[in-house]
Amino acid sequence: MTKKLSFKDYLFIGSMLFGLFFGAGNLIFPVHLGQEAGAATFWANLGFLVTSLLRSDCHWCIEKLRCI
Repeated sequence: MTKKLSFKDYLFIGSMLFGLFFGAGNLIFPVHLGQEAGAATFWANLGFLVTSLLRSDCHWCIEKLRCI
């Protein structure tokens, strides 16, 4: 990239990344999940963690292995 980004560009890109990684779904979905889980709160939390954390970690590991 040869063009230097302006403050306006950084602000725009920062707001887009914030919306991408911390959208409304991250605020609403866990609360709704807890309400719907009832007595199975442990399993709901475990499923949420597996799909959000381990899935991204597995993708990272696959990408690292592909580069080797």
